Amino acid sequence: MRFLKQIFIAVFFIFGFTSKLVASFTPKQIQKGLDIALKEVRTHYIPISIFESDYLLFGDSMIINPIGTHYIFLYMKGDDHLTRLDKSNFHGHNFGRSLYKYENQIYAFGGYGFWNSHSKLIKYNWTDREWDLVYLKGQLPDRSPILSFIDGDSLFALFQFNPNEHKQDSFELLKFYVVNLKTLQASRIDYTQKNEFMSNLFQYQSIGTKKWIIWGVNHMILHIYNKQTKEMYVNFSGPWPFRGKSGEGQHRDYNWLLIEDDNIQIISQGEILDNININQYVQLYCKKIGDFNRLNPYIEDEYRNEGENAYKKWTFALVLVVVLIISSIIFLTVKKKISIGEGKKKVNNYYSELNDHEYNFDSLFQLYFGVYTEKELDIALKIYHLPKDIRVLKRSQMLFALNKMKPGFIERKIHPKHSNQFFYEIKNF
Repeated sequence: MRFLKQIFIAVFFIFGFTSKLVASFTPKQIQKGLDIALKEVRTHYIPISIFESDYLLFGDSMIINPIGTHYIFLYMKGDDHLTRLDKSNFHGHNFGRSLYKYENQIYAFGGYGFWNSHSKLIKYNWTDREWDLVYLKGQLPDRSPILSFIDGDSLFALFQFNPNEHKQDSFELLKFYVVNLKTLQASRIDYTQKNEFMSNLFQYQSIGTKKWIIWGVNHMILHIYNKQTKEMYVNFSGPWPFRGKSGEGQHRDYNWLLIEDDNIQIISQGEILDNININQYVQLYCKKIGDFNRLNPYIEDEYRNEGENAYKKWTFALVLVVVLIISSIIFLTVKKKISIGEGKKKVNNYYSELNDHEYNFDSLFQLYFGVYTEKELDIALKIYHLPKDIRVLKRSQMLFALNKMKPGFIERKIHPKHSNQFFYEIKNF
């Protein structure tokens, strides 16, 4: 029976019948659904929490996506159980994500897990019952935003860079981006306000209000945004909403902060503790920290030139490398040619010595009688510097001339131990 209901719900959402439905939940009915979800998820799935940021309303249906998971649960108004719609696995990489409903589709933006954060936008696929990655035109910083919200067809995201408690006044820590959800174009917009934003915020879901967006953590009210005036506020003196009730932490205490129109209903353990008027709360406890009424595309010269400068640097480096490579090739080529030329010149000089028949045997005549090796003989003849082949020919020429001049002065003999070597006996008496 639940399986048929699951199929019906999927078809219902796929064909967009929810486009004519208006959320019909009251805060008490939402509280009942969240109580059931908290109990069932912690009992049957994983020991995680349910936050006020984890649900979306579709007419008489409430979709629940526990933070840090890809699970999608359906709660129908008046039921006493949940129906799981997705077939995703628990990934644990999107803690801190923001959950949105846009044109009756479910989106999740940003998040962190496994020591990394990201700014990916994913969309639930009603047909495949999985999450699809939405590919954006343009690029967002590769980290999870500290705050994001949808206003009209735009998804605004505020990113903080190198946060440091001693540098909260630095304009350079904040960068503001917008994603056009119609065209999926992401671009940076101009924002140079003082950084007075809290970190690790959750956007509380709301019923029917077209005016307010509220962020907080652990049931606290930290930031309030007025979509009509485009003004952002920070809570600097507001009291704990639950009148001294202590929560168990990690949203396991069945305390809920639920927003309906201009009011925040405070419900604990099924009991309505308070009904806070948001207009009065802003006047009493909040401080205006930003005006998003005039957000312009970010065209600062430094930002625009940043890519140009990087391009110029890389181009210069590439040209320098090419010049060095070409210079090295030219240098080595010239050097090789010079070396070849010098080698040819030396060879020509060596060859010319074979035609020189003016021999000087003075060093040889000064040798005492005895036996000498070829090397010793070549040194005495002053031909040891010649290449081996030319040296052999030159030695033959000189010994021939010497024997004609002084027959019997020198005699070549085979080495007694090495038949392929010779020694020379000089008879100089």
